[in-house]
Order: sequence, then C-alpha cells, then structure tokens
Amino acid sequence: MKFLQLRYTNLIYSYLGGFIVKRKLHIISFDGLSKVDMDYLKEKPNFKRLLDGASYSFEVESVYPTLTYPAHTSITTGCYPNRHGIVNNTLKQHLRKRPDWHWYAKDIKCKTFQELATENGYRVLSLLWPVSAGAKIEYNLPEIFSNRPWSNQIVVSLMSGSKRFQLDLFMRHSQILDGIRQPNLDNFTHLNYIYSLINYKPDVSMVHFIELDSNRHDYGFNSIQARKALDRHDLRLGEILDVVELSGEEDNTTIIVLGDHSSKDAKNIIFLNTIFKKHGLIKTDRLGQIIDYDVIAKEAGGSSYIYTDGNYSFEKIRNLIESELPEEAIEAYFTGEEASVLGADGECFMMVEAGLDYLFEDGLAPKAFMTTAELVDTDILFHTNNHGYSPYLKKDYETVFIAKGAGIKENINIGKMKLVDEGPTFARILGLDLGDVDGRVLEEILTGE
Repeated sequence: MKFLQLRYTNLIYSYLGGFIVKRKLHIISFDGLSKVDMDYLKEKPNFKRLLDGASYSFEVESVYPTLTYPAHTSITTGCYPNRHGIVNNTLKQHLRKRPDWHWYAKDIKCKTFQELATENGYRVLSLLWPVSAGAKIEYNLPEIFSNRPWSNQIVVSLMSGSKRFQLDLFMRHSQILDGIRQPNLDNFTHLNYIYSLINYKPDVSMVHFIELDSNRHDYGFNSIQARKALDRHDLRLGEILDVVELSGEEDNTTIIVLGDHSSKDAKNIIFLNTIFKKHGLIKTDRLGQIIDYDVIAKEAGGSSYIYTDGNYSFEKIRNLIESELPEEAIEAYFTGEEASVLGADGECFMMVEAGLDYLFEDGLAPKAFMTTAELVDTDILFHTNNHGYSPYLKKDYETVFIAKGAGIKENINIGKMKLVDEGPTFARILGLDLGDVDGRVLEEILTGE
C-alpha cells in the first residue's frame, strides 16, 4: 500500500482498493505505566505482539508535576503545563474540601491535537480522556464525575460530551459499572472502545485506562493488585489489536500505546497547611474548615505548590517548613519563577519537592507529618503511592511510548524523549502541524509516507 500527501489538503491518505481513504490513528493511554513495568509486559503475549516491529521509548520524560491531567494535556498539546494552563489535577479552590478537577477543554490555552484533527475533517473518538469535557469532537465520553451532592453522574457526563453517542454506550454497558471502582470502570471503558471502533469507525481514537494507577494508589507500586491490572491491560490490548486486524484497515492504521507518568510508594505524609495554620497563616472555623489564609499549600502528590495572599519572603516560608519537618522530607525548594522554568505553574509563590518516601496532602492533621500507619485509623485521606514528583530529580521515573503501523519505521529504539514530543508526532502522522509547541516531531521513527 502506498501513502501520499495530496497537494490540495494537509491530510494523509492512502489508496485502498481503488478508493482514497484517510489514515487511521488509535492512541491508547495506560495511566501510570512506568518504564519499570516493561520488563514484565514485554514478555506478555499482547505487548510482545505490539512490540514486534514497533518503534518505542521506555525513557519518556514526563512533565512537572507528573500528574494525570497536566501530563495528558501536554501529550495532546505538545506544551508544558505553564503554557497550556492545566498545572494540577484540581482547580485552585483552596477553601473547598473537595475541589473540582480540570475537566473542561475550555481551560486549555493551547491547541490540542484532537481539536486540530477535527478541524481538518477527521472523526475523533475520545473515551475518558482527561480534560475533554465540552471538547468539540464528534464522539466524546469525557472523564468527569459528579462533585456535588445534588448532581447525577450520567447527567453530568451527558451534558459534557456527545449526548447520543454516550446514551448508546451507557444503555449497552453501564450495568457493569460500580461507581468508579476497578476493574469495572476500565472494563466499561474497554467494552465501549471495542464497540465504538467496530460500529462508529472513527478516524482517530483516544482512550484512557485508569486501573493500574488506581490500584497503585490504593495498594502500592509492586502490589498484587497492580500486577493484575497489568495482566488485564495486556488482555485489553490484545482485543484492540484483534479489532484493528479484523477491520481490513490494518495497513492504513497507526497504533500508539503510551503512559503519562510513573509513581513512588511512600510511608510518610506531609501536611504543609498544618504548619501554616500553626503559625497563624491559615484560619479555620470551629469545625476545622479553612475559611481564610495568607499562605496555603496546593498538593500535587510528590510536590506541592504554595500560594500567598500576603507579602512574605521565600526564606521565611522555607524556614517555617524546615522547622517542622525532618531534613530528608523536602528534596528541593523552587521560587515561582523557577517552577515556571521547569514547566510548572509560574503563578505560585513557591514549589516544594518531596524527598523519597514522602508525599503531600492538603488536609489539616494533628502533626506536620504522619506515617501512613498512623493515618490508617483516622478520617484523613491519603495515598500510599502517588506521583507528581519532579521528572528531573527522581530516578527510574520515566514512562513509555510505543508506535507501530502505517507511517512508522520498524524496530527503532528512540531512547530518551519527552512527553511533549508526542502531540506534534501524532499531528505529523496525519500530515498535520500542531504549530508552536515545546516538543518536537519524532522524525526518526516516521517513514515520511
């Protein structure tokens, strides 16, 4: 099959049985997939099948902070969080106990790959892709959840995506859901993805699987539950590959499998807002709810932003923190300007990076830091595994990128690359240009056809 770029359009087409058809691109995101996982996965039947003849990197540098929503937005825009605006998973709603997440595509300040593809005539399908609510794509089941006691999950989803498309999916497969519990949620996503590939036949598809990340948060990086999630991901991948093979368009299809970040286990949780309250910088009501602040932390897992509503020096806040925590608890302190240079939120006053075996939480606690064992019998929320750490400071913290199929050279080990290289490469695979981005096109894996 020969591919060509027609001169009157930017789109990549191929000749197929005498007809001109668009190239297809399927992007599969396994949240939390780490380079460390590949020693196991490369021996599993379907990852082994994918890797045979694929080009790949197991050394993908994520973005800072290494969180799902900033990372996935960097994947699709080719820009760092300080440019695309999704600098954390959740909004800066400092006085809310359960802040809303960055669900809505309108908050993204850069053009996304899926927006560009839609503008150029591609039919795009998106299942639970982060920051996709309200996105102008044809088939959209966004990742969004009901965050108000009076709201309903199905109604919230329907109002934020493609209504008829979502109704079709919910009517067929919602019975397997059990809230957001796993593996039910990823099974729901997978059934809908397979069904949609067969029946809606999108030109571009983007799907986000969450089970691995969820199980690691709850049980730890090397837990049995995490290993079972990897096994189920291999089975899901196999069924996706089968559908592509049986579609009759395998020679015209590019498949991408990727991760967004790795993660680390921790036995100690830091509560910066407890420190600030102790020193009179945060005020609470009689129920312990924050009602006002001069300085406040906004956690990002293995790192934390600090914002101020007053005139405070960097050294004063640093000294307060250091007076309450062990020396090893904080690995690095950054000014807001330094955070921006690292790709994070330049509007923060400062940013702090946790040391190994430490994580941040925003809640107020009896002490400035507590062990996870101490927290088990409390009502304080915490994780025993998380991400958000600096991709520049932590070792064995890279993620994964695998590309195979139409337009992709075989057996190229890309080596070190960046998460922001992915969006521009997606665009080039389809003959498009994402424009002014921070990443680069991975020319070394593209055939140019």
